Amino acid sequence: MKEQIINNTVTLIKKNKVCSETDLKIYRYGMECIYTLITKTLVVFLISIIIGTTKEFLLLLIFYALLRTYAFGIHASSNIACWISTITIYIGGSIFIKYLAIPKFIIAITWMITAVFFILWAPADTPKRPIIKVEKRRKLKIKSLVIIAMYYPIIYFSNDTTILNALFLSLVLEGSCICPLLYKITKTPFNNYINYKKGLN
Repeated sequence: MKEQIINNTVTLIKKNKVCSETDLKIYRYGMECIYTLITKTLVVFLISIIIGTTKEFLLLLIFYALLRTYAFGIHASSNIACWISTITIYIGGSIFIKYLAIPKFIIAITWMITAVFFILWAPADTPKRPIIKVEKRRKLKIKSLVIIAMYYPIIYFSNDTTILNALFLSLVLEGSCICPLLYKITKTPFNNYINYKKGLN
């Protein structure tokens, strides 16, 4: 089904636009990413409805996705690993958010540590998607710092346990995803834009 949808879409693009083979590869890759994102989101959303953690799932999805959009971070090495990590993060995370209560001072400390991580390492790229342009990296860092700065007033003023737990878990997850230690543990190259430039020399 996946291949059929992607093939039909690429064929439709070819009929309506003059494209090079490189362009078609880019379109195909983009369609695969979109298809994967939609299917995983729907599956996890349905599971969250069944187990009664829809609110927790949506809050985690929003807070974590905002950070990850600009700070990037490590990715699973295979589609199966991606499915496992996605379900673990969002379903396990939703249950964590619903049934546990993290003290506010712990969340504030976590925010400060994660903010330092963002200053040092965001955006963290991957071997498949090295962020080559200096200006793009600079803009992504600024945007990621703006997003994380916006989270602190929520932590300070909110007394909603669900929101605070979702923020806490989002900070822990994204802080871990951009940390060089996790890259080292998973044997994934870090700062791939540097390796990319070396390969050009």
